[in-house]
Amino acid sequence: MSKRTSAVGTGECLITPEALSGVFKHAISVYPFEMCGVLLRKGVGSPVTEYRRMDNCESGAEAMKSFTIDPLLFFRREREWAAEGLEVAGFCHSHPDAGAVTSSSDVASMVPGLQYMIVSVSAEGINEVRVWQKKSAGGEPVGIPVKVADDFINYI
Repeated sequence: MSKRTSAVGTGECLITPEALSGVFKHAISVYPFEMCGVLLRKGVGSPVTEYRRMDNCESGAEAMKSFTIDPLLFFRREREWAAEGLEVAGFCHSHPDAGAVTSSSDVASMVPGLQYMIVSVSAEGINEVRVWQKKSAGGEPVGIPVKVADDFINYI
């Protein structure tokens, strides 16, 4: 994790309707495969204003139950986002035909303080969205509230 990636959590996932809509559209568009992406904000305490899609490096049946983000591509993009004044608030991925709960591989890859949005998606659409966060490296993830920032102009 670089200096541009904030590991300070805010205790809730405040997200704009546009960013959340982007997450949902992505999850639906790649179903029955897992989608993955990055949640971006302008600083700690500000809402997630951007959702950026990332390619799932897994393929075939493996892509229906897991995801991998290319670390080199993520590093390059993170530098671009920083130049835009954005920082990484967390990550997002979907669980096709499964609940929005963390798997053992999700927990193992979590960076304390970052937010991890999991979207449960099925052929009918979005079923549930939950956000998880670890407080410490050895700790278990806890669910944090998702709040849609309908008046996000105050955060710009």
